[in-house]
Amino acid sequence: MIDELRGEIERLRAQTRPLEPDSNQRRELGEQVLNHALNFLDQVEDAPSLRPASVCLSFAQSGISGVKPSSNNRRPMEPAK
Repeated sequence: MIDELRGEIERLRAQTRPLEPDSNQRRELGEQVLNHALNFLDQVEDAPSLRPASVCLSFAQSGISGVKPSSNNRRPMEPAK
């Protein structure tokens, strides 16, 4: 029984080994994640989510899409609490 369980553990260990990336793979994945995040943050200034709610809601009610509000409609971000 113990030998069967040990064999099962070794079989499962061998099957799951590919799920844990090695150091080089972790570095490559980490670089991809960082680049993705930085690319996203570079676009945040123009992202529609920065529009004030009044502007977003007026667009939704009027059926207008793809219209950018003027920069004076933007509110400064509040500091985190």
